[in-house]
Order: sequence, then structure tokens, then C-alpha cells
Amino acid sequence: MELGLAYFQTKKYKKCVKILKKALRNKPYLVYECNIYYHIGLAYSRVEKFEKSIFPFTFCVNKINTDIRFVHERAKSY
Repeated sequence: MELGLAYFQTKKYKKCVKILKKALRNKPYLVYECNIYYHIGLAYSRVEKFEKSIFPFTFCVNKINTDIRFVHERAKSY
């Protein structure tokens, strides 16, 4: 997960998504899982693949609906 976030910070979004999707296979705790999906959504948004970014943000909204960041980013993707 940390490697994927490092790729995100260095604007290597394709590598970020690839690594974060691998991190999801380890079945992380909910908070980490939402953080992973959130960054996958952000990475897709940064490369203007807005349709692909909607699912990760929706997943986060459905799991933790009190975090306004998820709703905001999903709205931006639409």
C-alpha cells in the first residue's frame, strides 16, 4: 500500500493503481481499504479517466459515509 501511495505522490498514476489493486488482494482493514480505493479513484481522476474513478469513490461512500472527501471526489468525477 505504501508503495502505491508513493507512486501517487510522484505522479506515477498507472503504477499507483497497479500496486494499490494488488494491495486490495491482501484484504486490508476497512479504513485502509477505503484509503486504497480513495487513492485509486484519485489516480484515475488525475489521468482523466473519470468513469473508472466513480466506482472507487462510491465504494468509499458506501462503507464510510461520514467522510465528505469521498462524496466530493465522486461528485467531481460525475
